[in-house]
Amino acid sequence: MKILHIIIGLEVGGAELMLKRLIEAHLDDSDYEHVVLSLTSLGDVGLHLKSLGVHVEALGMKSALHLPIIVIRLVGMIRRIQPDVVQTWMYHADLLGGIASRLAGKREIVWNVRNTDVISGGLSLGAILAMRACAMLSSVLPRKIICVANAAMLNHIGLGYDEAKMVLIPNGFGTQAWRMNAISSLDARQRLGIPDDRFVIGSVARYSPYKDHLTFVRAAGNIAASNDSAVFLMIGRDVDSDNEELNEMIVDTGFVERFILLGERSDIATCFAAMDIFCLHSRSEGFPNVLGEAMCLKVPCIASDVGDSVSIIGDCGILVPAGDVQAFSSGMLELINMSTVERDALCQRAFARIEDKYSINAVSQQYERLYTEVLYANW
Repeated sequence: MKILHIIIGLEVGGAELMLKRLIEAHLDDSDYEHVVLSLTSLGDVGLHLKSLGVHVEALGMKSALHLPIIVIRLVGMIRRIQPDVVQTWMYHADLLGGIASRLAGKREIVWNVRNTDVISGGLSLGAILAMRACAMLSSVLPRKIICVANAAMLNHIGLGYDEAKMVLIPNGFGTQAWRMNAISSLDARQRLGIPDDRFVIGSVARYSPYKDHLTFVRAAGNIAASNDSAVFLMIGRDVDSDNEELNEMIVDTGFVERFILLGERSDIATCFAAMDIFCLHSRSEGFPNVLGEAMCLKVPCIASDVGDSVSIIGDCGILVPAGDVQAFSSGMLELINMSTVERDALCQRAFARIEDKYSINAVSQQYERLYTEVLYANW
């Protein structure tokens, strides 16, 4: 079966990494061939897929002025590639890829919805307009619409998406790959310059209002006031010393020396290995990949109750209300006060949960069943 994936871009992100993992799961399976079209650039994920021998092309879209020519090019490429199923990823690709596929005579179209809080979740005006257009066309363009999270499904149905076409398929994790890339806590801390006698509470999130770094920083300040060994490792795009707004938040805690800002990193497994606790502090999420990644690497987790955090973490970590500084402080303190044996047991349960419910093998089989249904069902 030939699957054509159309996606807005291939820089590192949740959708892009899920696409990468899905394709990697089929590399040794001759029953599946994947072709990837990026509407913009190749990005790191595109380059990685090309290195694996996957057919990847970038169309170079730079602005809305290019939309007509992009649709025309897509029509030609779909006719040339002759896929069995077209899988589109995120609003712009859903809209443009869906229209182009129908113009090319292809009806076996699957959309992929990934946002949960589409109103206050930081979407651009262009993304909001594309989402509204998708809602109006959802009954006629796609055969099926994959939602990555239950919250995403419910919200999009409320916005006018065709409920009958919605299917829930979560993100999948390569649990063994994460474990293979893991290093010891001691080695990780040596690489990152963190003394081994520190208790490290970590955050991994790009700087954005809906990631809510303020709640994390204030909760961290509360912990720092009562725990001399606690330090706070912060990773993510624009989470660095050049971010004046973030640094003002940290100064206000009175414990500037306890915060370690590393910015965007490619060695996330190393960063997780250095942590004693991972904290997901977002105000809005769909399916928070980073929470599952921390659980893959057996890091105790505390998470805000947003999106599908509750489905991922279950009873294998601590869930608190989004934006509640006191609840985050109390949750951090609860994990700090656990014995090593108790934290290890929690981590083992968390890893087992991810392996059972969210392994890439299990999730890729759900995609396979859906593709087969779309291709062979008598519509």
